Amino acid sequence: MNTASILPKSSISLALKCGPRPHDILFSTRVPDLFRVATTLPKTNSRSVSYSCPKFQDPPGASKSQVPTDRGAISEEDGAMRRRLEDLEEQSRLANPRRHIKAIQAQESGELSTPSSGSEGLEALKERLSKKIQNADFESEHAGSIAYARLSDAAGKETRETAMARPWSGTDSLEDSVLRSLHEATPRLRGKVTAPTSRTSLPTNLAPMRRMSKNERIVSARDRAGQYPLMKKAESELNDEEKEARSRMFKERFEPGARAMPNTIQGLTALANEKIEEAISKGMFKNLPKGPIEEDHHVGSPFIDTTEYLLNRMIQRQEIVPPWIEKQQELQKEVKSFRGRIRADWKRHVVRTIASWGGTPEAWVSRAEEYAKAERIVNPNPVTVHDESIKSKSETDQSSSTTPGVDIPIDKVSVKQDPEPQNPERPLIPFRDSNWEKNELAYHEVSIKNINNMTRSYNLQAPSIAQRPFLTLKREILSCYRDVMPTIPAEMIERANNPNYGKSQLQLGELKTDKGGEDLLSLLSTGEKGKVYDESASKAYGFKQFWKDLFSRA
Repeated sequence: MNTASILPKSSISLALKCGPRPHDILFSTRVPDLFRVATTLPKTNSRSVSYSCPKFQDPPGASKSQVPTDRGAISEEDGAMRRRLEDLEEQSRLANPRRHIKAIQAQESGELSTPSSGSEGLEALKERLSKKIQNADFESEHAGSIAYARLSDAAGKETRETAMARPWSGTDSLEDSVLRSLHEATPRLRGKVTAPTSRTSLPTNLAPMRRMSKNERIVSARDRAGQYPLMKKAESELNDEEKEARSRMFKERFEPGARAMPNTIQGLTALANEKIEEAISKGMFKNLPKGPIEEDHHVGSPFIDTTEYLLNRMIQRQEIVPPWIEKQQELQKEVKSFRGRIRADWKRHVVRTIASWGGTPEAWVSRAEEYAKAERIVNPNPVTVHDESIKSKSETDQSSSTTPGVDIPIDKVSVKQDPEPQNPERPLIPFRDSNWEKNELAYHEVSIKNINNMTRSYNLQAPSIAQRPFLTLKREILSCYRDVMPTIPAEMIERANNPNYGKSQLQLGELKTDKGGEDLLSLLSTGEKGKVYDESASKAYGFKQFWKDLFSRA
């Protein structure tokens, strides 16, 4: 609670008169007694109240002027600055008395020394200020030495020299002038001066350097020697005019004013005309296209941007392929490979499964046809909107092509109805194998994920009109079933007619032991026998060469 908000102004002036120091009464341990006295005083706006305190009663026979008040004494000794400081002190203590209660108690107990008078405190303050001024002057005068003493142990030599250097005064010292003259007398090095570094440069190529053997150096020298006659032959095929022009060109190139350029417009014009005449004499303008210039109708098209037109023409003329076109080719190749792989695996599995059930080849073919028919019914080809529009258009054309003037008699039209089948056929079930799907699931998922990643990368590069959709495993499997099952009957016929269907093409034979015989690797030959030429014994690579290469690489 703030004491200033409780005490009236009359009590404040009363407290100032009743004691040598206001805080000895206001903020002592007897604060409730003061509150009790303050409540008995009348409330008034006047700051001074005439109230006689027994402690400060005038002695008998003394006039009022002989007894000076504290306020008057203070004003005579210290002046307005001291009065202002004491007013601020009183205001701060009245605003927050709790902060000063502990300090007052410490003063009463003797823990905190209190100046006996205001003059002694002022002298102590002056002494502290003078010491601060002296310390500041000393630090300013010896700033370099103080900075050098405060440097850490990790500071380098240049940092210490900079800290101890003399500040610039406008004139060079004798030492600096002598040092500059010595530096100017010594010529500078032409090379670039680099500061020494403590770092060691590591080699970028950590591969061991292998020394070339004699045979390798001989082969390299033989190749270079073989290229030299070809170069001489190319020079010999030049005619006399070409040789003369070549020698003149080299001669002009190494003349003193060969690379001088003219500085005027007339000189540049003469140089250009000379170059044009030289090109005409060499026949460089003989194969220019003649006739009218082919105009491109896309040049003035308002629907094509100029930048787009120039880029397209550049691509067409220079045969430049954009990056997304190359990505598209890679994606198409990957999708084609995946679809061909799963179709070949499924076809081989279906053929082997149907043949493993036994029966005659005719039974194989009939089963395959039934499964193909069931596949067409259960898993038909998806009909697109374009196909539906073409089909409806063709039906409309056929109906409109009928002549409206021809009347067809109704009596002659007979509707033929197929008789109901006596024995209903069994429901057709397509061929499926969950075991095969389970075994191939891991490969299919990895392939689909890889293709979708490539598709995502391609879509980020390609324009919106050329972007591709992502693949799903279920759709690809159904497409595989739909494409493979119609080819199974023909595959079963091929298996029945060809006894070596599906067998390995390796030609196995007996192991021969004669001089011209063959070893075990000849049993795995798949085609015609090739002729192998052995090198001479001098070029053979044996243990000696292996040992030499091993230690040379190490």
